[in-house]
Amino acid sequence: MSKSRLAPLKKLTLPRLELLGALISARMGHYLQDTFPMLKRENIFYWSDSQICIHWIKGKADDWKQFVRNRVSEIKEKTNPNRWHHCAGKFNPADKLTRGISAQALVNDEIWFSGPPWLLQINVPYNKSSDVDDTELNCVEEEIRKLIVTFQTNIESFQPLLNLDNYSDVNKVIRITSYVLRFANNCRPNREKVIGNLTANDLINAEKYWVRCIQQTEFQTEYEEIEHHKSVTRSSKLFSLNPMMTEDGLLCLGGRLQKSDFNFHEKHPLILPTKSRLSQLLIIREHQRLHHAGVSETLTQIRENYWILCGRQTVKSCLNKCLICKKFKVRPGNQIMAPLPANRIQASYPFENVGIDFAGPIYTKNTDKAYIALFTCAVTRAIHLEVVSSLSTEHFLLAFRRFISRRGICRTVNSDNAMTFKSADIELKRLYMNICEPEVQNYFGKKGIKWQYIVERAAWWGVTGSEWFK
Repeated sequence: MSKSRLAPLKKLTLPRLELLGALISARMGHYLQDTFPMLKRENIFYWSDSQICIHWIKGKADDWKQFVRNRVSEIKEKTNPNRWHHCAGKFNPADKLTRGISAQALVNDEIWFSGPPWLLQINVPYNKSSDVDDTELNCVEEEIRKLIVTFQTNIESFQPLLNLDNYSDVNKVIRITSYVLRFANNCRPNREKVIGNLTANDLINAEKYWVRCIQQTEFQTEYEEIEHHKSVTRSSKLFSLNPMMTEDGLLCLGGRLQKSDFNFHEKHPLILPTKSRLSQLLIIREHQRLHHAGVSETLTQIRENYWILCGRQTVKSCLNKCLICKKFKVRPGNQIMAPLPANRIQASYPFENVGIDFAGPIYTKNTDKAYIALFTCAVTRAIHLEVVSSLSTEHFLLAFRRFISRRGICRTVNSDNAMTFKSADIELKRLYMNICEPEVQNYFGKKGIKWQYIVERAAWWGVTGSEWFK
């Protein structure tokens, strides 16, 4: 039996076409095994005139591209790779199908009907593979699966000694770091032991340690480029800052102030990221040192030593979390006032509802004391003034009679409560005592006048006020 197929329309290399033919042979052998159960897989031999195809089948399928890998895997699943051998093209009857042959020549062709003559021998000679030309070798190289290996080199970042999120005071962090660095220095051999209190250099070195740690963590790529004397890429957020590296290995701002009279840190402040905990702690320290100054003042002082990216936004966000500043900036609550009393808003005649208060004393030409009685209309806020020579009941009633003679009889009278006059002078207390005497109450009762006192210690309940005396 034989089987053949037309080559696909998509152009394929000759080794791939040979591999498709080998796959057809493997499927045919698998079909024969299913048809004849007594036929074992080990007893089926396959011959091909393509050395490349045999090399693919006997090799590892994962070494080739997907097209070859999938078909080699199927061939290995259906056949034994050790049963694939090479034969010369002139002894391969399958070439008759691919190259074409006349019917007369095919009838007399022994290879087509009986196969190669050496198959009839008891010991079948397995031909050794001949040399492969350069064209076929190029096809093999094209089918090799390419393995792309990428690697990235990272600068060994500092492992922070402390977790800054657990601290709210940068000075405490710097002091602890100074002691740790001193301890590490004293543990090294052939080093001079340092003891005693911390010096200014110890604190400065500890602060530089944290700046270096933050910079190598947040600006790792930029740090490596500047360290190797390369320019920062345009896509970097530090490109506009023209960063440079100090002698201590710290990134600082470039700028154009090299020839100014400022010190080095003012001309080239150290660069810090926006969301770093160290940046927040430094802002809090400067804010407290300036007695809780505003955003502009705090940012100005920070930039004398550090240049924080998006500095104004970062400072503003930190200051918004300051509890002391919140207490002073918070707006007071608006008091919800009670409804106005009826005698203040209902339509009535002038001086129908009156409030009374006294002012004084005032001194006259004859050096006698005099007082002013204030009568206020609760609705129209009209004012009537009367001068009395004393705070006695008699003089008060005379003033009140003059008032009602001029303005008419009122219906209600409101006055301050005596408890509001505790801190006032003695004359005001005498006035309250005179107003409360039975004689005054009897007079008001005959006229149909109702006297009302405001609640103690609630001056805002009164109809009159001190502003009416101004």
